[in-house]
Amino acid sequence: MHKYHFVAKAVEPKREALRIAQDDLAETQRILDAAKQRLKDVENGLLALQSKYGDCVRKKQDLETKTKECEARLVRADKVSFLSLIVSYYLRRCGYVVADVYISF
Repeated sequence: MHKYHFVAKAVEPKREALRIAQDDLAETQRILDAAKQRLKDVENGLLALQSKYGDCVRKKQDLETKTKECEARLVRADKVSFLSLIVSYYLRRCGYVVADVYISF
């Protein structure tokens, strides 16, 4: 019994230090878990933004393609408009040239 008293007296500060360390560890673990959750939220937001960015890039490329097609159509429309002016000019001047112009298309 005498020996137990001295052993318990020597172990008690170590138990107290262990309890304090475990409390500190639990608090640090809660902070870590909260930080991991925030990181997960940020990563999910980043994935959403990357997906949205990819969609926007594809839409931009689509619009650029449509713009080029529209410009080409406008150029062709100008040519047709110019040719129709030429045809109408020759039609007014002499009716038989129109057939030759239409055949050359």
